Amino acid sequence: AKQATIVAPASPDHQAAKDAVNGLQLRPSTAIGEGIYTALDVLAAVPPDPDDPEKPVPATIVVMSDGESRFGRDPFTAAEDAKNENVPVNTIAYGTEHGTMIDPDSGREVPVPVAPAQLEEIARSGGGDAYQAESAEQLSEAFSEIARSAGVTTEYQEVTARYVGFGLTFAVLASLGMISLAARWP
Repeated sequence: AKQATIVAPASPDHQAAKDAVNGLQLRPSTAIGEGIYTALDVLAAVPPDPDDPEKPVPATIVVMSDGESRFGRDPFTAAEDAKNENVPVNTIAYGTEHGTMIDPDSGREVPVPVAPAQLEEIARSGGGDAYQAESAEQLSEAFSEIARSAGVTTEYQEVTARYVGFGLTFAVLASLGMISLAARWP
């Protein structure tokens, strides 16, 4: 759109982010620079890690668009500013060359072919990667690839000792219960 709007706050809640992306509505006009600067503003408000306050917030910006930026601040400068703050800018050109939309003012069908060239340049300026997606499946694959490149990891933690401790405690209590019952039998 002509201006950027925050649809979900920065959060480790991946489901909230997915729900926000799934709830996006198409709006006319494109202001990619405004979107990047708004994302940087959101990241600036994220509290630092209490264990390592000097460490930057791990983040990446994903710009998903069907076209070229025509409004607002320069998207290339915005991408470079993000890169200078160690926040890569990834782009996804979403749509097809035969894409259309319904103009909300006139109700007429308007051609909106995807224009990936500028998005590729923005990703290069922002130190990120450019993706193209013509379907929901390809869009999901692009987001998965971005998540992998952003460093999403699964950490396994050993919890066996905790459950062994609980089991041992219950075994001791059961043994004491049996001993106390056995002492009362004639």
